Amino acid sequence: MTEGAVADGGGTAAGGWPHELDTEYECRGELGRGGMAVVYRARERSLGRDVAIKVVRPRFHSDNESVARLAREARTVAQLEHPNIVSLHAVKQLSNGLALVMQLIPGMTLKGALARGALSATETEQVLRDIARALAYAHRCGVVHRDVKPENIFLDEITGRALLSDFGVARSIEENTELTATGTAIGTPTYMSPEQIDGGHLDGRSDLYALGMVGWEMLSGQRPWAGESLYSVIYRQKHDPLPPLDVLRPDVPPKLQYLIEGLMHKNPDRRWVGAARFLTLLAGDETVPGFKEWQSQVKKRRKSGGFRSFGSARVPAMVTPTSNPANSTVRFRRGETPVDDVEGADASPDERQAIPIADTDATQRLATSPAWNTPIERPSREHVAPVRPRRFWYAGTAITLAAVVATAVFVRQRVMVPKVVADSATFADAREVQVPVILPTDSLSMSGGFPDDSAAGAAARTDVLFDTLGITARPGSNVDSLRALATAELAGRSAGAFGATTRPVDSSRPAATGGIPIPTDRPTSVDKNAGVPAIPVTTVNFSPERGNMAAGGRHSCMLDEAGRALCWGNNERGQLGDGTFDAHAEPLPVTGDFAMASLSAGVWHSCAVSRDGELFCWGSNDAGQLGDGTTTPRSAPVRVSGGGSYRFVRAGASHSCALNRAGTVLCWGNNALGQLGDGTRATRTTPTAVSLTLSAGALSVGRAHSCAITADGVAWCWGQNDAGQLGDGTTTGHASPAAVLSDQRFVSIAAGNQHTCAVSTVGTIHCWGRNNFGQLGTGNTTDAAMPQAIDLPLSFVSVTAGQVHSCGRGRDGRAFCWGRNSYGQLGDGGTTDRTRPVAVRGATTFVSLNASGAHTCGVTSGGEGFCWGYNIDGQLGGGDRENASAPARVLRPMR
Repeated sequence: MTEGAVADGGGTAAGGWPHELDTEYECRGELGRGGMAVVYRARERSLGRDVAIKVVRPRFHSDNESVARLAREARTVAQLEHPNIVSLHAVKQLSNGLALVMQLIPGMTLKGALARGALSATETEQVLRDIARALAYAHRCGVVHRDVKPENIFLDEITGRALLSDFGVARSIEENTELTATGTAIGTPTYMSPEQIDGGHLDGRSDLYALGMVGWEMLSGQRPWAGESLYSVIYRQKHDPLPPLDVLRPDVPPKLQYLIEGLMHKNPDRRWVGAARFLTLLAGDETVPGFKEWQSQVKKRRKSGGFRSFGSARVPAMVTPTSNPANSTVRFRRGETPVDDVEGADASPDERQAIPIADTDATQRLATSPAWNTPIERPSREHVAPVRPRRFWYAGTAITLAAVVATAVFVRQRVMVPKVVADSATFADAREVQVPVILPTDSLSMSGGFPDDSAAGAAARTDVLFDTLGITARPGSNVDSLRALATAELAGRSAGAFGATTRPVDSSRPAATGGIPIPTDRPTSVDKNAGVPAIPVTTVNFSPERGNMAAGGRHSCMLDEAGRALCWGNNERGQLGDGTFDAHAEPLPVTGDFAMASLSAGVWHSCAVSRDGELFCWGSNDAGQLGDGTTTPRSAPVRVSGGGSYRFVRAGASHSCALNRAGTVLCWGNNALGQLGDGTRATRTTPTAVSLTLSAGALSVGRAHSCAITADGVAWCWGQNDAGQLGDGTTTGHASPAAVLSDQRFVSIAAGNQHTCAVSTVGTIHCWGRNNFGQLGTGNTTDAAMPQAIDLPLSFVSVTAGQVHSCGRGRDGRAFCWGRNSYGQLGDGGTTDRTRPVAVRGATTFVSLNASGAHTCGVTSGGEGFCWGYNIDGQLGGGDRENASAPARVLRPMR
């Protein structure tokens, strides 16, 4: 269950909490219960961290045999060390049972996500891929899960992974004994394979059947045979195939439907041979064996206009009963046949991932993690029989048979295709600090306090402007040419493409923070055909922070003195850019002879701008977020299409944006929620321009929204807005830029998971959007659809946003953070969440600060890198994989 379940009144387990644990753990409430187990949230006294404790007690007796059986179960779970399987911290023996201590991570179950409706094809593929990896590993270890269902699949909002939990009904071949009561088989009828219901021989293919049922439910948005009685479900599970997905939802990719149907054959010999094989077919680019024959059958079925090839299957009603016996875990007699070993995929022991016990009640939308093709075995050319569902005929008279056929045709004609709303975003995302790069014209005469005509002033202004542009000085550069450059960049688009016009204030929209109306010269919408601004534009001075450090989802990158890009951490999708998919916990150079000026790390990909303005990206590319015109993942830098000269780039979850030297914002990649800002929701594999009123000087991308600040200090946001993260006073998403409702002018902006923060021209920080962990810094956990000022007597120059935490850099270089702190990502030396800013521990001052999903990094004036927070993949760069709650020095590269 999610942590919110406790706060929302999950209640403490009066009389149920085992007081034998009181010396080590403090009970914080009950998260959920079912069967023989109750899950509690608790605080570990010695370390001060929150954990989930599953207390399992035998239902019928309390002899030594029962406890021994539970201990074997715990040992089986403990040996399954894999990123997509729940891990254990400790096992405590009780007087009548066991307590399994697990790490608590914010998240939700797949069941909770499905409560909001069907998932997109991309989301479904990601979940299937992650759970198939878990099953492949478990099967290789000789363990069959036997209860794969949405309630046992957790979606980690920090890492973006789907994780398989509750191996309590699993069976192991290592000890050739049952982990649950002898002579019984446990599972959930809705997802159980026919052979499991019959008590027959079980191997890993039984889990694949359940995975197929889960895949069907994710795409259809319906629980299989919902509303049926328990015994009806059991009968249908053995005899009736589910309705074809293309009938319920025409937009399902045919290949994905074919692969899922291949999991759900009633005969295990006709399913995919194993989870590893399914992974290969799911990730492969080649034609799947038998796919063409299956497509021909689908065409024939559609042409016939019926379900004749699907026997007695019928479209299940869209019902979710409050109490359905089919949802319960039940017992059936079965044999004692040992489980066969099933070949699976190798897993790195360094990628152990501790998993949450999550709530079935979703508190946030499921975030889409980029689906990419993991480099595993390529599909072989062997023939796989096309999917031909078995036909079952009711016994009876000709009249009964005719009635069945007539009923099937009637249902076919009346089936309602459910409306599927594409919801893109990721389980866990890295956020980027805004790295401003332009210096408006009037800053040339006001920067740094130098007299405008002094030699020192000229030199200082030259250095500042070059710093903000992210380039090094070239021979022949001078203040006059720079002044002309800045002037041209602010006024060069006055020909009409992006000109601002004076518009009246829309009285139907909420007033700005503090009740101050929006100035009438501030446009509330963008008119692409508008002319030159009707009034003079007052420009702002953007923060001169450089993009020489970038924190990603589970990796990080930085630039050395020579402009060489160095990356470290997770590399399963090539995001480190070293030409491999091998992870490493220390900095190593990106492949290629590049001199970079700035860089950015997204969740699964990275991008950088060279000193001559060229733009490169590498890593995951499932939605075209690398911008090279393809969807092919890259493990080394590839040039972004379209040419042009760029200032900086922002890499997000599955989309990217950049600012070119003309002041134009361009975006590409996933656009299902309008995060590219081009007025459509069409995915783009090459850069497309965003229409803004003026040239932009600051830019940031979040999970599924993007923001920019134009030269006049006005903040604009577009994309997903379910938590008010666009700051326009609503929760309605926009595919085009919408002005943030505020009387402030801004110089720095940062987009997080579902929140946004910005620094005003007077140094105050204002945040808006989701606030469930205090990431807005306002001292509470109330969401806000318009900017809210953080009450702090400090002056800031920049801000950065992680998944559910934020950080700001003061004018004196000190760093302050607030929000979620479960991994120490606030850097204050502890793991307590903060709703107001706290100082980062130590006397280190920073010239650059950058946050991601659950870790933060900074660079000192001497060029040293420091990181703190989540470190499961070595993303802190210290050579280890231990979390750090205070700044830890990044190792210097060995080569």
